[in-house]
Amino acid sequence: MGIPGIVDLGGKSADEIEKQASALEPGWFKAMVQDVYEQDGTLFLDFKLGDGRSVLERLWDPNRSDTDQKRQKSQQRRDLFAIRLGLVPRDARGTAFEFDWLNAIGRECVVEMDYSKPREEGGAKYVNLTYSGIYEPNDPRVPEVIRKGAVWAPLKSAAGIAKESKGYKTSAVSSPPAAAASKAAQLNLDDL
Repeated sequence: MGIPGIVDLGGKSADEIEKQASALEPGWFKAMVQDVYEQDGTLFLDFKLGDGRSVLERLWDPNRSDTDQKRQKSQQRRDLFAIRLGLVPRDARGTAFEFDWLNAIGRECVVEMDYSKPREEGGAKYVNLTYSGIYEPNDPRVPEVIRKGAVWAPLKSAAGIAKESKGYKTSAVSSPPAAAASKAAQLNLDDL
């Protein structure tokens, strides 16, 4: 017994769909959490970017880590996301604070996307959320242009410059790709 599926190509070719899906540029994006779900202890946060595209981010289950260091890193990343999404008050004190990850749905934030390290020498490099790349919309670390309302800004960081010098392909684009730019112009984040 198989698992049936349907792909709506919307009049595009499979190659066009694939190219569109992989066209994410490194940079800063206004975003909103549109869904949160859990599978085998791993949390998945589905972000809708300000230019209309979606990004799915995985927060690994710390209890499934094979070393204490990985367990600690996984928990730290979850803690960071919870705090920056406003699920944990900044003035919270003590040893534990309970909250519901589903309360993240609808929360606005800014995400930082950059090239990840390839899994193997010479392997493919993909644009992903950086390790701590989620910020409150008014965070002073977020580029001013984003805090003033832009939906995208180029990634200008020491890490991005270092990666470019190591042969990573980086974009010289100073605005979203053309298709995303026209979509961004029509997108009202208040409606998200």
